[in-house]
Amino acid sequence: MKKLGCSFFVLVVCFACMEQKKSQETKVSTKTANFSFREVSELPLQPTLPNLMVNRFGDSIQSLKEWKAHKAYIKEMLTFYQYGQTPPKPIKVKVVETDNAVENGKVHSSYDFTLTNNQQSLTFRVGLIRPQNSEPHPVIIKNDRYRFDLSEIHDKKVREKYTRQDRLSIDFFAADTLVQRGYIYCKFNREDVFQDVKGPKNGGIFDLYPGYDWGAITAWAWTYQIIIDWLEHQPFVDREKIVVTGHSRGGKTALCAGIYDERIALTAPNSSGLGGTASMRYYDFSKGPEVQTSSHQLKRFPHWWPNRWYALENHTARIPFDAHFAKALIAPRALLNTHARQDYWANPYGTQLTYLYAQPVFELYGVANHNAIHWRDGGHAQKEGDWLALLDFCDSVFYGKKPKRVFNENPFPDTYQYQVLNAHDITKLKPVSSQ
Repeated sequence: MKKLGCSFFVLVVCFACMEQKKSQETKVSTKTANFSFREVSELPLQPTLPNLMVNRFGDSIQSLKEWKAHKAYIKEMLTFYQYGQTPPKPIKVKVVETDNAVENGKVHSSYDFTLTNNQQSLTFRVGLIRPQNSEPHPVIIKNDRYRFDLSEIHDKKVREKYTRQDRLSIDFFAADTLVQRGYIYCKFNREDVFQDVKGPKNGGIFDLYPGYDWGAITAWAWTYQIIIDWLEHQPFVDREKIVVTGHSRGGKTALCAGIYDERIALTAPNSSGLGGTASMRYYDFSKGPEVQTSSHQLKRFPHWWPNRWYALENHTARIPFDAHFAKALIAPRALLNTHARQDYWANPYGTQLTYLYAQPVFELYGVANHNAIHWRDGGHAQKEGDWLALLDFCDSVFYGKKPKRVFNENPFPDTYQYQVLNAHDITKLKPVSSQ
């Protein structure tokens, strides 16, 4: 059996206590709908990768029936510690088409979605680029700071950065390629829902639904449900083939959306890092200090998550889950994790690790190929190669087409040898270094 290790220095994230910053947020009970959970500081030490295939009573999971009972517990656990509670969907959503045009055989349309609650209203913008014919097509929905016009971005520095990165060209490449292959490209402006600005969680969607212990990531993910409610009733949409994607914080958002809405057939986070598909415990710091950790999120993005998520920062060795738990909640639906080998910011080492350790659940369902990962060379971005890999994977899952690429390779075969253990022996994994 191969031994976990590498030729570089791999560290488990430091467990040293750091001062916890306080922010105003609604306190919630440790009792959820069906289960009770301890506060983070009261959890037992568990410095290695938690065993996905052992239930809360310490029993090994060996059947689908046992897994489904355990799955309900895991979903509520992630709600409690990471995502927070979400409000019910609004009873009524007003959708107004604001633009519709045909260009080069593609239909470009824009919509305003207006939500009303707590005597307040909020409007967010959605854009679609789709084939001209009215047959039902799969739809890929992406959350972003803009739809198909960079002028929608509030922050001037971000707008200039995206211009330098030529993101709009990549978007139109994606749209052209999707339509050519019979898909719809849907984008919504997540900053219409809540602006991605450090500060108190008020304004936007939080004013419509006060008193909920969620953050921006979960709010943006919740927005997918509103859009899917509408898409399901459009004759040009194949409701059985709904895909969600996003990059970086948008990838964290897409993963959350896939967990809590089972109408989503395929979830495709791109370079989502911590709070997405990367491990909270295992990093390779030999590539440099620019790695996204919980300390970084607490300092720069306190609005992303509920307070309880940031409390985990002081108690990493006590966290009762890791990213492979979130990935496993997608099964038996499809999951594709796209990532770049040199995107050290989003922790490629920890991303590959959690991909491997989510696999036993997909195998339990008999859909081992529904857990996929694709690697390309390059840095932190959602590039043309990521889109092509996503489309190939969609074609494989939806139409049974043989993939043109590999979706399970080790990104660093000369550097890392991941120990793939039996589903019931995951606890044998030991960190290279721990404190």
